[in-house]
Amino acid sequence: MFEKHWRWWCVGVFALTALLHLAPIDNYLDNDDAWNYVLEAQMLLDGDGSAWVSGDSYFARQNLLRIIPSLSFVGRYGLFGLAMPAWHIPSILLHALNALLLILVARRLGVGRFTSIVSGALFGLSPLHAHTVSWIGGSFDLFCGAFFLAALLTFSHRRTAIGLLMTAGAMMSKENGAMIGPALALYVLFFEREQGLKAAFKRLWPYALVCIAIAGLRTAQNAAMANVDL
Repeated sequence: MFEKHWRWWCVGVFALTALLHLAPIDNYLDNDDAWNYVLEAQMLLDGDGSAWVSGDSYFARQNLLRIIPSLSFVGRYGLFGLAMPAWHIPSILLHALNALLLILVARRLGVGRFTSIVSGALFGLSPLHAHTVSWIGGSFDLFCGAFFLAALLTFSHRRTAIGLLMTAGAMMSKENGAMIGPALALYVLFFEREQGLKAAFKRLWPYALVCIAIAGLRTAQNAAMANVDL
């Protein structure tokens, strides 16, 4: 029965994870970090540029390695203002998605269906992740996790174009997204070793190029910021 209804078990893990984390859906912004995201969003929507450098561009100064979650804050504030469910629901859904993606990645790595489901459920329902989901600043980790797992999954399916987009998404969600490169290299080492070094290089070089390009742009941002009076 478990094997027959495996997809419904996946849906169940997603739904149960989302339901479990609905409790703080009305929680208000509770720290300076959260209000900083609102300030940045308000200034961008008003055409005032960066909150940190007078008269400067939002995109020129916003950390490139966190730009995707930061822009999500702009969208949440621009569309819904300070309606708290609109700030929390994306985090809840991202966490549920990460639990589902973990199941799918585990299956691609050869883990059995039952073990994969249990792993995803433990990840999604663990109280250790409650703060990340309820805290607005946890969006950086949640976005990074979703793109990271999606990059692994699409890489394993040899969907290069989508995989490159997911890799860029992981890199531009949080700094630890830079570990996607080593993670993909380890996948090739353990699961595609028999294809040889040339095949490994052909598989990995586009991903390495994306990672290097984004890291280089962030380095250029840091260099430019060093010459600016805040």
